[in-house]
Amino acid sequence: MLMAALLEKMDEDGSGEVEQDEMLNFFADHIHAQHAHNQTRAALFGVLFLLLVSVLANAMAMFTVGDLLKENHTRGDGAMTDLSGNAVMVAPVASFASLFDLPRQSIDYMKNMKDIVVVVSDNNGGGVTTKYVRERSEWRQS
Repeated sequence: MLMAALLEKMDEDGSGEVEQDEMLNFFADHIHAQHAHNQTRAALFGVLFLLLVSVLANAMAMFTVGDLLKENHTRGDGAMTDLSGNAVMVAPVASFASLFDLPRQSIDYMKNMKDIVVVVSDNNGGGVTTKYVRERSEWRQS
């Protein structure tokens, strides 16, 4: 069945016989179609490669520009500097909670705390303030 369809396709004049020039034309057309298919495939892969290169170049440019536009940078030793290399002053983080919240904090949270200030006041506005500072791994009253 396949051979009959192929011979019918080769017979250009419909005479029922495939002549030498008809066969040569058929194979020339087939080779030309294969060549065109290969060129189309190469063009498609070339466009996809250029698209990939373009996306990667865009991502690299975005990260580079984003880094250059930052107002400050953090060095390896943890010091924060501005664009000219001068140290940047930062304010400490203060958190307020009740004394009863302290035992519920995790050990990791407590390790990052610098000090604890306990304020005990009465209704008349008077009161006592006590500051506890972490020294090495222990908390000491200062």
